[in-house]
Amino acid sequence: MALAQPPQPGQSSVISLEDHDDATASINFGNDFETNRRYLTFSWYLLHRGYGQILEKVRSAVEEVFGSVSPTEGITAGRLSELVLAVRRQMEGSSEQERYATRWLPYVLPPREEEDAVLVESGVITPPSSA
Repeated sequence: MALAQPPQPGQSSVISLEDHDDATASINFGNDFETNRRYLTFSWYLLHRGYGQILEKVRSAVEEVFGSVSPTEGITAGRLSELVLAVRRQMEGSSEQERYATRWLPYVLPPREEEDAVLVESGVITPPSSA
């Protein structure tokens, strides 16, 4: 089985897998090639789209919380812990109800209306003919 690799610089980030599974394979990576390919497709979404959305959310929280801290300021472990917890509260919610209500699924999976486009882009399905 050929494992997915990150795209080379200058190339588009498209999943391109080939079915090299055979009966002599000594390593079992999953049930079958199609299951693995679909899994990798949605992993691709997380790494190429969801990750960027999470990154922006984290960056915004870190800049807001740590923005007032001078880089030359001495900081205790306790103060650092407080600042990190403040970032986590912004990301995850400050109460149990807020943490429970936080929706992470949109960062992990594409919206339903974009699923087919992601599957086409990754090569799992072929686009419908427009004829």
